[in-house]
Amino acid sequence: MNTKLFLEFKKKMIDKSIYNNSRKQEIINKKIMNLISLIGIITVLLGATLALAQKDIKKGLAYSTMSQLGYMMLALGMGSYRSALFHLITHAYSKALLFLGSGSVIHSMETIEFFEFDFISFL
Repeated sequence: MNTKLFLEFKKKMIDKSIYNNSRKQEIINKKIMNLISLIGIITVLLGATLALAQKDIKKGLAYSTMSQLGYMMLALGMGSYRSALFHLITHAYSKALLFLGSGSVIHSMETIEFFEFDFISFL
């Protein structure tokens, strides 16, 4: 299966799961809410750690998106579904602008590796 197609499908399903979980907020048990919060915390830590370890700009942005989706799940688990949906919408717009900006940087620098940039070469 094409990796790009799989990642698009995965992202769409995650976004829909956040929306669906926020709609079913009133009928979910407290133990399930705690489990959703735990999954959100694990996703935040894992996504942020993997984002820091990437050399590619777009992969780093993709893993930071995974971390932000973890924050949304954490907010859902704590019962703050309005803030989770607000974060989902604002994150979509800001991440689109970040991907456009990273495309511009890649085009101007003719590389996608973080370690090939002149201003980050000391890492």
